[in-house]
Amino acid sequence: YEYLLNRFKDSKNVLVLGGTRFMGIRLVEKLIEKNHFVTIATRGIHPDPFGKHVTRVKIDRLKEDTMRTAFEGKYYDIVFDTTAYCSNAVKYALTHIKCGRYIQVSSVAIYGTKEVLKREEQFDPNTAKFELCDSMENYGIGKRYAECTACQLFPNISKAIVRVPFVVEEENLDNKELNLRLFFYARHIVKDIPMMLDNLDLTCSFIRTTEEADFLIQLACSNYSGVVNLSSQGTVTIGEIVNYLENKSGHKVIFDQNGDVHPFNKQHFKVGVAFDLMKAKSIGYNPPLLKDWLWPLLDSYIKMLEGK
Repeated sequence: YEYLLNRFKDSKNVLVLGGTRFMGIRLVEKLIEKNHFVTIATRGIHPDPFGKHVTRVKIDRLKEDTMRTAFEGKYYDIVFDTTAYCSNAVKYALTHIKCGRYIQVSSVAIYGTKEVLKREEQFDPNTAKFELCDSMENYGIGKRYAECTACQLFPNISKAIVRVPFVVEEENLDNKELNLRLFFYARHIVKDIPMMLDNLDLTCSFIRTTEEADFLIQLACSNYSGVVNLSSQGTVTIGEIVNYLENKSGHKVIFDQNGDVHPFNKQHFKVGVAFDLMKAKSIGYNPPLLKDWLWPLLDSYIKMLEGK
């Protein structure tokens, strides 16, 4: 009995909106490891690997009645919102979920600036104009509205918003949305597949799902309020990625204007991304160096493609 008291004395009642895809899975895993009492709230579409370790609530974030019914009379110490894609989703959540602290996961997509270096103050969700709506065709505008809703309609809730760049999940190529961007370059170079390659000078920031999950938990337990950028420390260009893969594999890029279009092409990415991390560091977080894990990840792709 005393063992159980000591084990759970610092446990929190935690709600994760999402938690069955991408970084959300890693977040829930880490919360369980830390002995928190975890509830995941989803549409019930994707299965999860958590077994008896979580409580499950089925919701539709855009149907206010389901949010009211699901959370009536409940209280959570911390809410992690990993599915804040539009303003009404946030409005219904914070209207009907009573919590001590709210952490919203946002995106680099909210930055409309032409500067490569992204600083939090370049978009202020406390003053920006927004609309209440159920969805947005433009992902970045939807994320902007989600931030604005939390900050302007619910100013008295303790909250923080985390903006992340391109997310990678190591050693999990099944997660195509996260991982095939980098794997694309390795596969096309090692297998001598022609590609349409431009934008070699494009600067990119990345973060791993495990890093993101670690930081979210640390942030939730801090007193920090406001917006904070998060990424691995450092940047890399598409040209550096290509050169590394060529040198390590012994293969050369086959340039072809009619070849497969690479993920970070000029049509989709006109401005590079480098995150100012001063605020994240001020919380006491020490971001891992990008190149400490990026090059080993590319090495693993080369070995996989060579059948080693």
